[in-house]
Amino acid sequence: MADQPTVICSAVSEDMLNWQYEEGVRLQTSDKVGGPRFLKLPDGRGRLYCFCRMKKNLSDGTCWSGNDLISGISSDGINFELEPQCRFSRDRTEFASLGITAAEVVAPANAGDNYVMVYSEWQDAPVVRMFPRIPALIPMPR
Repeated sequence: MADQPTVICSAVSEDMLNWQYEEGVRLQTSDKVGGPRFLKLPDGRGRLYCFCRMKKNLSDGTCWSGNDLISGISSDGINFELEPQCRFSRDRTEFASLGITAAEVVAPANAGDNYVMVYSEWQDAPVVRMFPRIPALIPMPR
């Protein structure tokens, strides 16, 4: 059982089939992170997007631990500085009970177009209702 929060690491490959671990941690927080996605920026830097477990106080007075999208910025692709604010957040809904689990940011194809984010949300298992078993009615011989 792991007793430390998850972190984002990296590996390198010459053929995209065989990978070698790179020493060090690329991005970490005081809580769980995961689902990393990297985007090369027009200025040569790179931004690493990932989810981070966040604790939130909801409007109904309850507390919720869910995943929000955060980012880190790097000029060398190895050393990332955690950026100060959340990039994207979704509150708990019927179909997204734990928040964002991964997000891919796609750069615009043409100048003036928008960046597009495609993301997934964790859906908790549906509530199962148990009904009492009713024995089948079998006609008795006479």
